[in-house]
Amino acid sequence: MNFILTTFAGIISSLAGFYLSYLLIRHRANKSYEPDFIRAQMELHKGNSKVALYYFHEVLNSIDAKNPFYISTLVGMSEAFMQKGEFEKARKYIKKALAASEPSNHKILLGQLNKLEQKIAAHSQLTLN
Repeated sequence: MNFILTTFAGIISSLAGFYLSYLLIRHRANKSYEPDFIRAQMELHKGNSKVALYYFHEVLNSIDAKNPFYISTLVGMSEAFMQKGEFEKARKYIKKALAASEPSNHKILLGQLNKLEQKIAAHSQLTLN
């Protein structure tokens, strides 16, 4: 009887160890996007929108829409496209962020969309003159 209990306990212990290892690896794998996100933000701040977009795309390819970084990544992409003067693409990403965000964030994102629309209107005026 002791042998059976010991064997059973060993199997349970091994399975628990494998499961915990799986969770640890999965947790670490989910965090692999953070350095790219930080790099994208730094490049955006320096005005390197092309490099920032590269890293934002890497982040988007690594996460899903439920990830807390998803909205921030879309907003960052919008800002990078705005820096490049690609206003329609900037609008596309801010609208994606708005659609994916919680209602509590809508006011902030609508403010950013409004700011973008003003830049588009100002840019249109410059190109007409």
